[in-house]
Parts: sequence; C-alpha cells; structure tokens
Amino acid sequence: MSLTANLKPFRVLCVCTANVCRSPAAQTLLQRSFDDAGIDAVVTSAGVRAADGIPMDEAMTDALRAAGHEPSEIVSRALTPVMVDEADLVLTATVEHRSAVLSRSPRALRKAFTLKEFAAAPIHAPVSNPGEAVATAAAARGAVELRDRDIEDPHGLAYAAYQRTVRELESATEAIAHRLAGNHTP
Repeated sequence: MSLTANLKPFRVLCVCTANVCRSPAAQTLLQRSFDDAGIDAVVTSAGVRAADGIPMDEAMTDALRAAGHEPSEIVSRALTPVMVDEADLVLTATVEHRSAVLSRSPRALRKAFTLKEFAAAPIHAPVSNPGEAVATAAAARGAVELRDRDIEDPHGLAYAAYQRTVRELESATEAIAHRLAGNHTP
C-alpha cells in the first residue's frame, strides 16, 4: 500500500429520508466531534427519498443553534450507490434507511449501521484506526439489544421534537467519535 493511501481521510455518510433534518444534523455534529477528537474524516449526508438542493430544515438549524452548534451549510442530495460504495462507514437514522442503503449497495452490510447501533457497538478493546472500529462493530452486530435503533423524525412536528432529535444525535455522535478515536466502549 502506498503512503498516500494511508493519508486518505475516513469517509462517513449519514443517511435519512429527505436529507433536510436528521442526516444533515448528524453530519454537522459528527464532523465537529471528529474534528475535536483529531480524527481525519470527511462527513457527508444524503437522503433515500431526497430531492437535490434543498437547505436544512429551519427548525433543525434553530434547534442545533439553541444547543450550541453552528449548522453547516448543507443542501440535500439523493442517495446513490456510488455514495454508499465510496464511504468507509454509513450511518443511518433508522433501520428502514439502513435497508434502503443495502438495497442500493448490498456489499455495504459490514459498514452500514444505524447511528444508535454504531454508538452502542461493543468495542471493548482499543482500536488503532477508524476502519478497525467499523470491522469490530460489524463482527459484534446484534450483541447489544437496543430498545430503539431509530432517531426520531421531527420534520413537521413541534419544536420540542427537533430538540429531542438534536439530543439523541449529540449522544450518538459523541459516542461514535469516541469509538473511532480508538477508545473502547465508554
């Protein structure tokens, strides 16, 4: 393997339905968490039923700001098999989204998780790189029973739902950054 291949940033793709609420918020929070943890990563997002070019939902940007986060300037993109194939890790808002990812790219099984699944993955020993963390999580898939693997969709609901979603995403993205930084289960 060449030296430049080792310098490539880790690529994470966040996926939800329209790519205007959960996945762009997750993209914003993950990128910040990765930057804070010193992880060389590029986080993008897309939607399984997205129209291209729509900005993040205004209530979601307000909820992110209220929680102390400056939202990224993200516009929606429709999910493609190429996006899935190019990602090192695919994180979805729901189990249904993960299924949609796998229908587009069945080879993604070992790298596609819901955000909550990956956040709870039993990675008990320190890992040396993000790719090793993904492989360890894939090998342990199903070892942790979660009551709910889905992030709530706040779109069209009261502002309190957006706030709950931001809290859920903060918790998941912080745990994910912790794991990918080479730390064991928090």
